[in-house]
Amino acid sequence: MATTTTPRRRLRILCFGDSLTAGYSSWGAVYHPYREKLEQMLTMAFPDLDVSTVDDGMPGDTVRLGFRGRMLKHFPEPKTKKPPPTTTTMTTTSGITQKGNANAARSNGTNEVNGINGIKRNNEADLEQPSDAAASDPDPEDDDDTKPYDWAIVLGGTNDIAMGYSPADIFSALKKVWDIPLSRNCKVLALTVPEAGLHGKLRQEIDAERNHLNALIRGYRREGFHVYDLNRHVTYFSMPEADRRRFWDDHIHFTPAGYDLMGNKVGIALVSLLARQRGLEPQRPQQKRRKLFKDDERKFEEEVEDPKAIDRGYVVVRYVDLE
Repeated sequence: MATTTTPRRRLRILCFGDSLTAGYSSWGAVYHPYREKLEQMLTMAFPDLDVSTVDDGMPGDTVRLGFRGRMLKHFPEPKTKKPPPTTTTMTTTSGITQKGNANAARSNGTNEVNGINGIKRNNEADLEQPSDAAASDPDPEDDDDTKPYDWAIVLGGTNDIAMGYSPADIFSALKKVWDIPLSRNCKVLALTVPEAGLHGKLRQEIDAERNHLNALIRGYRREGFHVYDLNRHVTYFSMPEADRRRFWDDHIHFTPAGYDLMGNKVGIALVSLLARQRGLEPQRPQQKRRKLFKDDERKFEEEVEDPKAIDRGYVVVRYVDLE
């Protein structure tokens, strides 16, 4: 008798951003995206899920000029179902009944019924204006397989700050980027911009701009939107010198070990969010266990007592102590 296995529920994650998402290291000779460690952690935490991750990181890209056009490619407008063509029934002079496409007949004209690393700006054409998709957005209650991703992890702003864009303008552009997955029933985990290993007056200026932007990101509220403060948990100046040499490749990018650290930190945050989400989901009804003997379902006194009380519950004794 053949046994049927229930397919695992899928968890699809898009890691989206610039060179820090791409895993840029060693002046572009090495790419080691953090999604690799992230996927490993999620698979270990949820073995019952079929986890898949995709990274779309473009070195040098900016939130204001390139992010939105790239994000739209991952979340195309849902295709609306066309109504079935209407057919007409015509009786010829010979009495033969014929069916034809009304639209085709109509077309016949008859009377029948019818960053910083070599920053490359994308063209402004990438900033297509959003169409009114309210009528065509998929129903949030639709099957999970109708959406391309369950989560989008977005990190951007480093190159924008370097190019002199204001935090307010960068944040405004980020909200338009976040809106694309959110409007497609996909949750967003936004990452704050990590610090850069700069010095002197330039450091003070960049730090002020980055802190302002990160404050705007942390303060944003919307259903399905979450924030992980990467800037707080992966630091540069407060990190011990030995760790800095291990995790930081230059003043902006990480080493492969640093991207693994990033994936570990982001993974812990996402595992926590998913566990909390699962806790809110309705529990599947448990199958009633078949009784093996009389009073099999009965709970004994020691099973309901406080397990920390040494004078109650079960007592474990080693065999050698009985000799």
